[in-house]
Amino acid sequence: MKKKIILLLLLVVALLPASIVSMTKTSSSIDVNLNWSYTNSGYLVSPPSVADLDGDGSLEIIFGSFNYDLICLNADGSVKWTYPTNGEIISSPAVADLNNDGKLEILFGSQDNNFYCLNNEGILIWTFTMSDGVVSSPAVADLNGDGYLEVVFGSVDNKVYCLGYAGQRIWSYETGDNIESSPAVGDLDNDGLLEVIVGSLDNNIHCITHDGTTKWRHNIWWDIVSSPVIADLNNDGQKEVLIGSDSKKVYCLDSSGNKQWSYKTGDWVVSSLAVADLDRDDLLEIIFSSIDHKIYCLNDDGSLKWSYETSNKIHSSPAIADLDGDGTLEVIFGSDDDNLYCLNKDGQKLWSYETGNEIWSSPCIADLDNDGVLEIMIGSLDKTFYCLSLTGVSSSGKNVWSCLRGSVFHTGQRDSDSDYLDDLTESFFQTSPEKEDTDNDGLLDWNEIYYHGTNPINTDSDSDQLTDGEEINEYHTLPNNNDSDADGLNDGEEVKLYHTLPLKEDSDSDGLTDYEEVKIFLTHPLKKDSDADRLTDYQEVMEYQTNPNERDSDSDGLDDYVEVMTLPTDPLNPDTDEDTLTDYEELLDFKTNPCSNDTDTDNLTDYEEIVVYGTNPLTNDTDADQLTDFEEVNVFLTNPNNPDTDYDGLLDGEETKDYFTDPLKVDTDGDNVTDYEEVSVYQTNPLKKDTDGDGYTDKQEITAGTDPNDPNDYPNDMTTPPETTPPPETTTPPDTTTPPETSNPPPTTGEPPTTPPETSEPTNPPPTSETPQGSGIGLNEELTEQAGKLLMIIAGLTIVGVAILWIVSRIRGPT
Repeated sequence: MKKKIILLLLLVVALLPASIVSMTKTSSSIDVNLNWSYTNSGYLVSPPSVADLDGDGSLEIIFGSFNYDLICLNADGSVKWTYPTNGEIISSPAVADLNNDGKLEILFGSQDNNFYCLNNEGILIWTFTMSDGVVSSPAVADLNGDGYLEVVFGSVDNKVYCLGYAGQRIWSYETGDNIESSPAVGDLDNDGLLEVIVGSLDNNIHCITHDGTTKWRHNIWWDIVSSPVIADLNNDGQKEVLIGSDSKKVYCLDSSGNKQWSYKTGDWVVSSLAVADLDRDDLLEIIFSSIDHKIYCLNDDGSLKWSYETSNKIHSSPAIADLDGDGTLEVIFGSDDDNLYCLNKDGQKLWSYETGNEIWSSPCIADLDNDGVLEIMIGSLDKTFYCLSLTGVSSSGKNVWSCLRGSVFHTGQRDSDSDYLDDLTESFFQTSPEKEDTDNDGLLDWNEIYYHGTNPINTDSDSDQLTDGEEINEYHTLPNNNDSDADGLNDGEEVKLYHTLPLKEDSDSDGLTDYEEVKIFLTHPLKKDSDADRLTDYQEVMEYQTNPNERDSDSDGLDDYVEVMTLPTDPLNPDTDEDTLTDYEELLDFKTNPCSNDTDTDNLTDYEEIVVYGTNPLTNDTDADQLTDFEEVNVFLTNPNNPDTDYDGLLDGEETKDYFTDPLKVDTDGDNVTDYEEVSVYQTNPLKKDTDGDGYTDKQEITAGTDPNDPNDYPNDMTTPPETTPPPETTTPPDTTTPPETSNPPPTTGEPPTTPPETSEPTNPPPTSETPQGSGIGLNEELTEQAGKLLMIIAGLTIVGVAILWIVSRIRGPT
């Protein structure tokens, strides 16, 4: 087995003292600027790769170190995570979604004899252990056509390994010596099956079939450390294989392994090659570096186009991009003279940037912060990682060979459309290698796969009626989730139909989701209060069950807000207290309590008072006669709007509660003296015709001028009829005349009658000489007393009846 020549050389050079001075040199009007740097404890030889690991729209940078760590930096140079191994990491990591779960994996080898697969957070998924270390960088491709990407890499144990997405060995292929070359993958013979090309220290270029068998070998008699490239140089439809060697030559082989041409340099060629159409003649140029201090550009036929010499050896492999956006490509590479160089398409230096030690790593070019301007990243043996950009550049151009091996898939194939996907990988994703946005959705194919995880051949990955480009660039919705805010409406509906916010489930912050508003309650999803009644839609449907689209849900003339917040009445019932008056009528017309059917608690409903009886629903005694309106209309049948129903000068309440007279009769006892006169003028008993029981009616005595309250004072001439002259004017009730006696109450309106009642003869004849005075008087007095007692019993029973009726009304509820 041969010595690991490149590794030993690397270690020797790495031990050289490092300069601590960095500076910028320019040879043109273009200046390069240091954006940031990251210092590590180990030498940085591993070429960096970039990818948006966490899907936040900015790229992360991943590379290995001689301190055994794999390092992941954010776009601003801060450390995102590190993963420790037990050996130096020279391999450049590949990044791909191996298991089709939509998340990226990081793949790399270490000198600790292990190959690693980490998830996007730097957590180990699996390892594959060999008998020796890994210098080779892995390539990722779907070798067996099963829809999953496989990983192919070489090892210092002389073998090429092909692993599945779970880390299982699919096949291994043994060469005769160490493998430090990184494999290239492509369909060389256009048969639809992929081949793997790799160089070995056994002096052979090996072509391996997709299933791990030898297709052909080409022996050049010298060690091969350089990594191959597969390209159709002259557009003849046939692919060529390009590779450098320790023979100081670069070889071009056809798809069958036959040499087409070779170009000799002044020393070993250990770098990986790159291809690009620098002069835009539709033919590819081959760019590579040599230990002879030079970088070369060859035409497709192997003739020299130009070369540029630095002041020391070159191990670094080139990257190619239009950094300044002028429409022409630049070549960027590092040198052992500590400088990073940028040449134009003709091989003239545009600028150089000096680091603190030799540069064995290869540059990576990408737009880290998605601002349209490319950044240049490189590691150095000064243990520092640099991020550079050009000053005064507002927009960069194409990035056709962005990093080692052409892309983060490391297939060794070009990226024809500059979308960060090499042409082989485009075939895996079924995208166009000639069109950077295959589905015309406004997103580069690379961005769809590696930034956003969208389908690069489907304009609308989540079928939500918004293109992936609209979702990412305009609305900032999730292109793989048709309902970004999980409110039940897809993003397209929200944006184009309802004009709601697709990232906020409740656009108007009223407590109802947009879906509930437009699909269930039919409210306005952009207005908290659809009906402008001062209740939010949420309050209406969830708290009060009112109609959020109607200010007045029960059509009673009152807004829902007034009903629930001010009164509060029932906003769903136009007559809250069910007294047949609407809440509006009660509140605004009659000033009654819309929440009580009997505002004045007189046992008459407000409706009865207003509509039936015309009483005042705000007072329980409308006519202030000491009887409630209920007592008047339901017990005593008096007029609740007239305090003196019978116009006798006594209030209805006085008659029923004080004197127990009939409030419907002017003269309760029929003695032709009004109840008023009896109680207020003569102090006689209004319930007895003959108050003193002397045989003469009160009227007779008053007419005769005797005392109706003194049984011993009665008219002397018993044969003479009683006086018919009315009593003195001073005895007449004030301001009223006595209406005729009637069994029915007088009308509730109009003037009282003016005709005085006729006087009648006494009930008992006056005593004569034939009739003993004492016996007649005693009988009449007894009868009168019995009649009075009977009236008192009737009055008592009436009061009991009133009480019973009141109790029954309270039990039954309002009428």
